[in-house]
Amino acid sequence: GTAEITGWFDTAWSPPIEALNSLADDWDSCYIELFYEEGGMAFVGCWDSEGADDHYDYGGATSDTVRNMIPEYLVDHFALDEMLAEYEEEEEDLADLSPNM
Repeated sequence: GTAEITGWFDTAWSPPIEALNSLADDWDSCYIELFYEEGGMAFVGCWDSEGADDHYDYGGATSDTVRNMIPEYLVDHFALDEMLAEYEEEEEDLADLSPNM
């Protein structure tokens, strides 16, 4: 039979790719897929135990341009365009307040 385990976690540093490589080596019949995103450093990616490691920098992207920089499956998985739109709106709100301070 087969089974699937899905979950999420936060790390203090980078994605734990080496640990997952070790796990995949120990369980050769196990397929592992890791989606990761670090908003503060503006990087996102997807790694799997079959050798794929697609990672992208979206620094400088806007809600309108992020889909031109990052594959759609990652933008959708992390709702990057929505996250950037919220950030842009907050920045506009702060800009509107600053002349009155």
